[in-house]
This record gives sequence, C-alpha cells and structure tokens, in this order.
Amino acid sequence: MKRETRESHDRLDAAMGDWPVDSREGYATFLLTQYRARAPIEGWIARALPETQAPPAQAPLIARDLAELGLALPHSTAFALPQGAEPIGLVWALAGSSLGNRAMLHQRRKIGAAGPERFLADPAMSAFFSGLRARIERPASAELASRAVAGAQAVFSAFLAALTDQTRNTDR
Repeated sequence: MKRETRESHDRLDAAMGDWPVDSREGYATFLLTQYRARAPIEGWIARALPETQAPPAQAPLIARDLAELGLALPHSTAFALPQGAEPIGLVWALAGSSLGNRAMLHQRRKIGAAGPERFLADPAMSAFFSGLRARIERPASAELASRAVAGAQAVFSAFLAALTDQTRNTDR
C-alpha cells in the first residue's frame, strides 16, 4: 500500500508540511484541517466497522485542543468509503498518520511551542498502528491489495479536500 499511495501521501505531506506549527495560526490551521477530515471519517468508521477493527477516535481530542485555543469546530463534509474499497486501507492510512504526529510533537517540544497537544500526544493511535502492522504485512491477493489501496486513497483524498477547504476558510 505504501508504494501505491506514495504520490498521494507526498502531495498531502507537501501541502501540510509548510505550516509553521510553532505559530498559533499555523498550528490552529493544522488542527482545524485535521478535524475537518477526521470527524467524518471517524463517523463512517463508527457506523461501518466493528469496534475491534476501528482505530481510536481522534476527533474528540482535536475538538478539545481547538476549544482550548478558543476556536469553533469547523464544518466537515460527509465521508463514505468508495464502493468495493477495503476498509483496512482506510484504517492503515488513518493510523499511519500517527507517525507524523509524533514527529510534529517532537518538533514542537524541541522549539518550545506552546498550546494544547492532546491530539499529537495521544499514544492510542500509535499503539493501534503497531498492532495493525502485523495484519497489513501479511501476504494478500492482488484484488484485496487493490481494494485496500482504494480505501487508503479515499482517506488521502478526504484530507486533501479538507486542507483545500480549510485554507479557503477565512473564518479562522
């Protein structure tokens, strides 16, 4: 999956990587975008996946961080996994983002950035991702792998759309 989604992942990293997370405005934009993307995806997960397969919800942590910054929750659009896509790809893409969150948290602490960090500091997603790796590293049929990639691409698309919506939003 990593190879097949590299282009989407790189596009998202490039778009989000330029935000100065050491500034209040940059960090707020990051959190608003995260919430805008994650809330609908997590809503879909809550309706569609068994609890044993669902990654830990992160939107409530982001909501608390935003509230502490004095920001209202942004509007988010609906999310649905495309027909035929495999949810394991969605879960992999969502949980894998915890690696970037850890790096961002380290960077913020290194420079002494202030602000709420419940979302970045929460260990639940990293622990979930560690357990997920054994499942996704098993051999899979080409069909299942293709469907999993479609699930992952849906997540990347949702984040890119949320990023575009958030950067157009002037209500920050």
